[in-house]
Amino acid sequence: MKKFFKYLFFSIWIISATLLLSIGGYLLLEKNKENDISFTLDGLDKKVSLSDFKGKVVLVYFGFTHCPDICPTSLYLMDNSIKKLSDKEKSQVVPIFVSVDPDRDTPKVLSKYVKYFNNQTIGLTSDKETLDKITQKYHAFYSMVPMENSALKYTVSHTTRIYIVDKKGKLRFSVDKNDQNVEYMVSKIKELL
Repeated sequence: MKKFFKYLFFSIWIISATLLLSIGGYLLLEKNKENDISFTLDGLDKKVSLSDFKGKVVLVYFGFTHCPDICPTSLYLMDNSIKKLSDKEKSQVVPIFVSVDPDRDTPKVLSKYVKYFNNQTIGLTSDKETLDKITQKYHAFYSMVPMENSALKYTVSHTTRIYIVDKKGKLRFSVDKNDQNVEYMVSKIKELL
């Protein structure tokens, strides 16, 4: 019974922290849309910067490959939204998955993982210090959560927003979990094309 309350308390804490940080992140994001959101991260065999995609609409999602449901759902949403675009529009959109779990998600692992969702998706990561700076720029968060009696040893609590960057490299939209559907995503992407 003691273990049950420990897990219940822990679950409530994680959900509350996630909700508060998401709301806080949204408010800060709306206030600071003009802030510098640039990044340079490790891709497969090279460094990749946001500035590499000037002239394209960029979808940015922070997560990790061992995520059981939220990350795959968001990546499928990005893929299904891109599929609704014309070929010309598709060529102007770059989906990026940034792993906040660099210990397990190497650029090689990420490159393989993102191809399950969309051949256009680019998987990126970096060291913790760099990831901390970038997630702060996006008002995103992540936190390692220990998992007792699990082969994984830990999971990662993280922001569930999809960030949409315009062709000039400015953050224009932050799509939270409640608005994450294909029609809404397509409308926001087309607004920036």
